[in-house]
Amino acid sequence: MMGTAMKPNYCFLSFLVFGLVFSVLGVLPASAQTSVWGGTLAPNILPAPRSSSSGQPLWVQDLRRGEIVAFGSFPFTMFLSTFAMDSIRFFKNDMNRAYLPWPLKGPGAIEMSTDEKKQTFMIAITASITIAIIDFAIVRVKRHREARREQARDRGGDIQVNRVPIAGDTAADSEEPLPGAGDP
Repeated sequence: MMGTAMKPNYCFLSFLVFGLVFSVLGVLPASAQTSVWGGTLAPNILPAPRSSSSGQPLWVQDLRRGEIVAFGSFPFTMFLSTFAMDSIRFFKNDMNRAYLPWPLKGPGAIEMSTDEKKQTFMIAITASITIAIIDFAIVRVKRHREARREQARDRGGDIQVNRVPIAGDTAADSEEPLPGAGDP
């Protein structure tokens, strides 16, 4: 006899099967996606490749990168802030086993209060935004250094090395020109 408890399992399994089918179809190249009648299923499924200069202003690219870094780091910061909050609760409550951190929690564990959950969530969001800002600063410093190197190359800022002979240096005593040090 099938009860109502089995229906959610079928729903979950159907979502799982459809998800697998569509994820496999998205990974296959368009030439491999042929139907029974020989035509392709979705010839324009993949986006056109982007060039290195996407035509967007630099601030838009930086904003998009910051968004990706912030949302990408959020699951990690949420996990770490939850673990830290659980650990703090454990030590504040005299190491009571009911307050053990997440991986060690037992069936009778005391859950976080609503305020503690909100605080954990805000810590995770703040940490993710902080990581995005640090990433922005690093990228900006790298861009600035590259721009300075380009300016130095454009000015003809080749580095000139003058060798000062040291007393008793036999290599300096021989008047051989260095390779590539010909007259212009």
